[in-house]
Amino acid sequence: MANEATKTTETANVETTETKTTQSTNAEPTGTGAGAKTEEERWAEREKQLREEMQKETERRVTDAVKTANAKWKKDAEREKLSEEERRKLEDQERAQENARKEHELIMRGLRLDVVDAISELGMDAGFRNLVAVDDLALISDEAERKQKLTDRIKGMKKLFDDEVKKQVEKEKAEFLKGHTPPASKEKQPEADSYAEAKKAGNVKGMLSAKLEAYRNGEE
Repeated sequence: MANEATKTTETANVETTETKTTQSTNAEPTGTGAGAKTEEERWAEREKQLREEMQKETERRVTDAVKTANAKWKKDAEREKLSEEERRKLEDQERAQENARKEHELIMRGLRLDVVDAISELGMDAGFRNLVAVDDLALISDEAERKQKLTDRIKGMKKLFDDEVKKQVEKEKAEFLKGHTPPASKEKQPEADSYAEAKKAGNVKGMLSAKLEAYRNGEE
């Protein structure tokens, strides 16, 4: 009987040890290595990082708002020190500046529309509208003069483009007559695709190359 009781006790001790070992194994963090973090710890870190970023953004906005408010308070304080006549002159000056800004925006918008119309009338690709500078033209007060200079600028750009195309075409024809056959790239890279990609990237040189390729294939 004593031996059976001893065996029962030993068996119970072994089962208890195995249970603790199993629980200890299940409690280990996921991953590999002693420093592996549990999923809960990783989520806690992400949440902490997100909170820190949100805190920084909030502080930035508060700082900007304080700066804006301080500038307004300073401006109002300085205005309070002015006499009635000085305050009236300052208000007139501010209105004039605001009106000039709005007028400049309207002129710029009108010039951009004029660029689109002029390019369309000349039969040029719409992608050329981004190559025409209009900022300096907006400073011209006379509307008729402004539009004339814009038209001349676009025509000059078209002439340069056409001259360059013709020059390159003549060069290709001369090479062809010498017995040099230009590389056939039509199947590998169609002109339409090349031109579209160049136009999308704002690559004027690439646009020229695509047009030249189209001219050359048309002559062959």
